[in-house]
Amino acid sequence: MAKGKSNKKNVVRSKAALRETSGELAVVGAMSAAVGVDQLKTGAAELGVARDLNRASKATAVRGAADLTRGVDKMRVGTRVSQVGEVVTAAGVADLAQGAAMLEAAEDAAVIANLIKELGQDEIAQGMELAGMAGQMRAVHDVVEMLGMSQLSDFMGGMTTKLHAVAVYNIIRAQETRLLSAKARGVADGVAELGINEEAEGVARLAIGQQAVAAGQMVALSGAIQAAEGIVQVEESTAMGEAAGELAEMGVASVAEGAHSVGVAEATVATAEALAEAAE
Repeated sequence: MAKGKSNKKNVVRSKAALRETSGELAVVGAMSAAVGVDQLKTGAAELGVARDLNRASKATAVRGAADLTRGVDKMRVGTRVSQVGEVVTAAGVADLAQGAAMLEAAEDAAVIANLIKELGQDEIAQGMELAGMAGQMRAVHDVVEMLGMSQLSDFMGGMTTKLHAVAVYNIIRAQETRLLSAKARGVADGVAELGINEEAEGVARLAIGQQAVAAGQMVALSGAIQAAEGIVQVEESTAMGEAAGELAEMGVASVAEGAHSVGVAEATVATAEALAEAAE
């Protein structure tokens, strides 16, 4: 009788221990489930951030590649424009030099024209003087002829004719010299005009060339800045991609841990329920 009561007490105690263990396991299972759910949420959030970061990385890479390409193109175009500007500038300098040389040649031609003009004036003076002398000798010739000095008259007549011919030749030559002087003056004026036009073209080309060089340098500088920005964006894209990969790994790990925790929680709860049933 006493032994039966003792066994009954032991059974009661065993069921109570089972119920206590079941309760504890249920609490542990609930806590494990909560932890697992949090881990799953954390993993999902991490995967979402990784996905967004990966998209941003790709978009940044596209922008960076585009900026880099456009920047390099700008640098190439700017360099070509600067080179063209340098060629135009050199042409302008050459035009200025040619214009200066033409103006100098025009001055020399003008000096020559003046000298020729002065020679013509000297020839006219000499011709008129000789003509005067021929007239005087003609008068003397007439007087000598009237005096009957035939030999002297013939001599002076010949000299008069020669002086007259030389005078006429000098006057005609002076006229030709004046025409030559006028032509030389015309050539000098024409060369001077060409020199002025050449210098004007040189100044214009020099200004255009310098502007082209400056514009090319600005475009090249803008291209270099844009290319540098593109490189930075590509580097940022790489860093973002690496960060996205790390976050994705962390998210997968969190999801795996959460799933494991939930699985453990389910097993723990199932064990607690089984113990509770056994304790009834």
